[in-house]
Amino acid sequence: RGIVTLEIPITRGLFRSLTEELDRRLENCILDALRRSGARKRTIDFVLSAGQGAKIFTVKETIERLFPDIPIESRFQENAVSMGLARYTGVLKGVTRDELLLDALPTSIGIKCKSLGDGLTISANAQENQVLCELLPRDTTIPTRKTERCVLSDAYQGEVALSFIELNQGRIEAEILEKTVRLPNQFELTVDVDANRTIFIHISHLSSKEHIYSIQLNNFFQQSASKSQTATNSNR
Repeated sequence: RGIVTLEIPITRGLFRSLTEELDRRLENCILDALRRSGARKRTIDFVLSAGQGAKIFTVKETIERLFPDIPIESRFQENAVSMGLARYTGVLKGVTRDELLLDALPTSIGIKCKSLGDGLTISANAQENQVLCELLPRDTTIPTRKTERCVLSDAYQGEVALSFIELNQGRIEAEILEKTVRLPNQFELTVDVDANRTIFIHISHLSSKEHIYSIQLNNFFQQSASKSQTATNSNR
């Protein structure tokens, strides 16, 4: 009971072995950022460290190894984070009006379908939906919005399980959400991502554009299923 101070002395060598996997992930993130930006190491003037984690000696060693002979600015880790968040929040809240906030999707967003062509063909049989359609590729500038024309196979209309997929940098698929929705044979599927990276899927009739259903893919404060359904119905 109460607060206990626990001290376990360890050597630098043991610390390096304990954090080896984390340091490897850090290195992969840095190399991936260089690849995605198209930057070359020789064009980098200095490295700015931000956040408390940059104070860990193995992190600094990793950066020094990746950027030899390039100055590392590490005196303002806390300032860099707080000032960055303050400016980010100012733009989102509308307090700062003379800056444009641009962000990008960290992963690709897709949906499983039966086939691709002039639009997406989706089967009512989930086992037949094995083709991945990338709705929004990774690094797409947000906010953004994209619409796809969809048709259900075999002139079917009714309940269909829609499977939404996330693709990380290794092109590894991870299911975000599977949602069963009653749909007409032809409809439009719109992916809408706002400045907060909140991802909505809006489904509408193809001909009339009448709204059918909306799905939020990354609700970090998700309510229970019953409350969520009630909120959706009331929003309609």
